[in-house]
Amino acid sequence: MLGQFMARDLNMIRGREEQMRAQILLNNGLNLREYSDQYGGDVYEEYKLNFYDGANNPAVYTPSVSCSGNTFNKIADLRAILLLLVNAGNRAIDLLLGMNAA
Repeated sequence: MLGQFMARDLNMIRGREEQMRAQILLNNGLNLREYSDQYGGDVYEEYKLNFYDGANNPAVYTPSVSCSGNTFNKIADLRAILLLLVNAGNRAIDLLLGMNAA
């Protein structure tokens, strides 16, 4: 019985870790909830943990031209994203795009 509880808890922890990794990769930060008295209840405090200062997130690339415009150049924007990563000292091996990417 103890083994079943441990397996269930480990699966919950793995799921939470995967969700936290996805938030970090997509948002460059985390939204955390602190449950003081009752876990999973309606009473919690929410904290935002960002890996940048201020309102300007360096992990977000905003193209100079709207993606729906006729002058939009996907290759030039991908090159600019690549240069942002390389100039920051990061290896450019993966590219994550949001659901609204054209």
